[in-house]
Amino acid sequence: MAQTFLKLDTGVTGTLPNANFSGGKIGQLIWAEMDVDTNIASSSFVDLTGGSETLQATITPSATSSKIFISHTIQASMDSNRGYTTQINRNNSPLYGPNNQKDTYGDGNTHAQRSTITYLDSPTSTLSLTYKIKVKTDGGANVNFSKDNAPCMIYLMEVLAWYINQQ
Repeated sequence: MAQTFLKLDTGVTGTLPNANFSGGKIGQLIWAEMDVDTNIASSSFVDLTGGSETLQATITPSATSSKIFISHTIQASMDSNRGYTTQINRNNSPLYGPNNQKDTYGDGNTHAQRSTITYLDSPTSTLSLTYKIKVKTDGGANVNFSKDNAPCMIYLMEVLAWYINQQ
């Protein structure tokens, strides 16, 4: 598809031509963070929790046709050639598989790492939805999350309209 550019400097008047696409529309953005330095050692998925903070956020879609764009960023420090795996849960149910996990990060050797995962959910609901991040560690070994209080974050965006670019 050829791109057409319209330069809009000062003094432009008239009617703009019809666009060849419809753009997207975001209805709301919800954001939360967990910034409590915490150690987790678990070979099964557990809530990413530090102190009284859990990495989760709640959103109420305005329409059943809305999609929820989820993005989470994890800050972790690992050693002994270990890593971790993340899982997004909606109302305490995993969103994806195989094994309901998204990605594994880290190779250890005492380093800090930041990772970001995105996912587009189609809940077909106007009820309150809580998205929570769970983690498990390789071999149940210790991983330090939010080391030195570097925040782990979750963002939820209600997508009211979207455009799929298929080139």
